Amino acid sequence: MRPEDGEALGSGSAGVVFAVPADEGDVAVKVFPGRLYQRTRLRLERELERLSALTGQILVPEAIEELPDGRCALRGELCTRSLLDLVESTGPLPVSDTLVLGSAIASTLAGAHEAGIVHGRLTPANVLFRASGEPVVNDFERTLRPVFVRDPDHGSDFLAPEGAHGEGADLYGLGAVLHFALTGLPPGPDRPELHRVDAPIDLLALIENLLAEDPGSRPADAAVVEEILAALLPEQSTLDDELPVVVSGDSRDSRW
Repeated sequence: MRPEDGEALGSGSAGVVFAVPADEGDVAVKVFPGRLYQRTRLRLERELERLSALTGQILVPEAIEELPDGRCALRGELCTRSLLDLVESTGPLPVSDTLVLGSAIASTLAGAHEAGIVHGRLTPANVLFRASGEPVVNDFERTLRPVFVRDPDHGSDFLAPEGAHGEGADLYGLGAVLHFALTGLPPGPDRPELHRVDAPIDLLALIENLLAEDPGSRPADAAVVEEILAALLPEQSTLDDELPVVVSGDSRDSRW
């Protein structure tokens, strides 16, 4: 079965994702528009091996496939919805869910940065939710980005002013994701001061600091951000417990 015979779920800057039936249940297959040469495949294999060793809420492709027509594809777990889909369909998140989501993402970024890995293109479209409601960060693999450029402007409203390189870009991306979760809007360059009556002032100040144009004005690292967010969590909700169900049900307008 061709991936295109499955259900189209969404597209990113490089590939298009389809839900494809498999023996173990539906899986996500991200299809890229060209052939993967051996040297690039080896780099990608090494990258996926490094990503698989990370801890945290991270979604890593399970297999590299070559389609019958020679195109490259990545096969992996099918998630039920992205943060982009969720906010666009139901509106901004409650503050408590935003804090838990932000803490999970910050913890994941801290672990990746400690291993020398930078995401670089963190947006609401690659923050996904499993069927249980557990959030995961997708699209950490960078090898194929410069090889298959389908839409270079995809997610540009959420990208750091300095580009997609360095830990500071991930801190900006986290701020942009939190801004979107609370407001439903990307943090444009002429954005008004972030305001939400039910949000702690420390959370709003943190997001503004994460979105600083100068990388040197952002928090020191993702671990510091995780500590701040964890301290703001309601007493009855901690990351030691199972993450709350931010989204439930099997929505098919998903991205992997």
